[in-house]
Amino acid sequence: MSSLQHGVGDTDRGDAIVVIEGGTISRVQANQAYKVVTVSGTNYYGYGHMFNSLLPNQQTGQYLKSGKFVLKRCEPPFDDYYAIVDLEACIGYADLPNALDVGEVSLPGLNATFCGGTTIYATHEIFDGADIAPMGDAATGPVHLHLYRFKNTPGSHMQNPITIDNTGDPFYTIQHAAPNYIIELHSQNQPNGNISINYPGTMAQGLKARTIMQGATNPTNAGDRFSNVAMNVSRVEYRIKPEYSPDYVLIEGQDHESRIWLGATVDPIYPNFITNAYGNWVTTGQYPYAYTTGGNHPYDDYYFADFVTRIHRDDPMDGTATPTMIADCPQNARYNDGRYELKAVVTDVQGNTTEGPKDANNNLAPIEFTLDNFQPFIQHVTADIAGHTIYDRAWECMETCVQLANPLPDPECPYNSLLWPGAITVNVISSEPLGHLLLNVPELNITGLAPVTTPDNGLNWQYVVPFGASQLLKFDKIRFEFQGADMSDNELMNLFFPGPGTPCVELPVRMANGWSSNEIPTGTDLTHYFYINCGQHKPGNKNSNETTLTIIPEADCVDVTWTVTPASGP
Repeated sequence: MSSLQHGVGDTDRGDAIVVIEGGTISRVQANQAYKVVTVSGTNYYGYGHMFNSLLPNQQTGQYLKSGKFVLKRCEPPFDDYYAIVDLEACIGYADLPNALDVGEVSLPGLNATFCGGTTIYATHEIFDGADIAPMGDAATGPVHLHLYRFKNTPGSHMQNPITIDNTGDPFYTIQHAAPNYIIELHSQNQPNGNISINYPGTMAQGLKARTIMQGATNPTNAGDRFSNVAMNVSRVEYRIKPEYSPDYVLIEGQDHESRIWLGATVDPIYPNFITNAYGNWVTTGQYPYAYTTGGNHPYDDYYFADFVTRIHRDDPMDGTATPTMIADCPQNARYNDGRYELKAVVTDVQGNTTEGPKDANNNLAPIEFTLDNFQPFIQHVTADIAGHTIYDRAWECMETCVQLANPLPDPECPYNSLLWPGAITVNVISSEPLGHLLLNVPELNITGLAPVTTPDNGLNWQYVVPFGASQLLKFDKIRFEFQGADMSDNELMNLFFPGPGTPCVELPVRMANGWSSNEIPTGTDLTHYFYINCGQHKPGNKNSNETTLTIIPEADCVDVTWTVTPASGP
């Protein structure tokens, strides 16, 4: 529904309302203070605030007159129906039950003889461009028109089409003065353009987008109106992406996606409860300011209050998981740690979209923020020599902890592959995006080795470790040690294999003040290493949770001797 006024004060009372398109008169709601006539054609429109708030008394033959229009009941047998009579066109309009019905309207008190008598005949059809009713009011406020677009035609003339689910924005189908929108975006207690994340990540995070009509003019003495543009927002959606990703997506909260659809077009209302409550920091929905009596501003606010940053990726997002499923490790989080970009997308009723916020040059300037629910660790390491996988270990997310997966059973590598190209390719997946990650291989005198390239996503790292065969086979153990930090400068945790008694490691998580635990040391990850089976001494597997690489054929290892790694090592 839109509210329109084209005069100052009440100077436009009685002016004719011209139908947007012709069709069938579906309803003349005239027996109460607020009067509406509806027309069903290609679209279904309603025109409200015709005449005034008075009720004509049928028993005394009363009628209402405004401008060239009269409102009066038809004569029997259609005396349940009101007709709007155009005295200049000599025709009446009524929501009669059948297409061929004609209602008589007796106007003995009016000089309507130029119409051929004092009886006017009413039909339920009206043509394009015809005048249908006078501008009016309903006892409060200046004269104005409420213009409706309905989604469905009522079943009978007694059924009121003005319901929350049935009303849409008429600007969906008619041309109008559409504004350009400025979009502001922030979180609670933060200035425009700032997002502050609440911790722990089990709490819902509130976001607000303000849609401002650029250059909207508020006319004098019309505190709840605008003279040059019309607010026509249909949808507001929050869209998020990791810094490294090209694609923005809707936020998936514990109950809803990050979209507010007003149902102004053919869209359903989403979430469906927004018709019963204004939006705020704890309730998803709209808080309307435009056209609000006593508090009119050229903007509306749209809240999304359902962003749980540590939500589990398998949460059904429908409120059925009680409590909400929460991730205890980053691999199970719907939103892993790292840097994110957030924008709002505003769609008007005719499908035009605006993204924001924007910078001074009108370029998209998404809000940047960093999630930090977990401390980082090396999640997966593989290594190969000349295409032969020699090492593969990973931490797997369990219900409430992480567990080091079993090693490769018995990896083998031909002796000749050690001679050329003389390099170990090490591929690493970090638990979350890292700002930097360096590799040490003490036995090969490698310190602070940088990756081949810095990964765009901060997750997938590759290193090329040079070696000579004699150097590699000199030791019984080769260690991969990692040093790095995440986007919040948290250093890598040194996760350890806890042994048979404690098969899982419970990860610390971010709380309102600090971390849930500080028991796991940080600085250098010492988890990953493998033994070499070649030469006079065959270490074999130290235990079932360690990797031993066997060099084949055994004959090539007869003369190999190696140095035993000190017991203090991992």
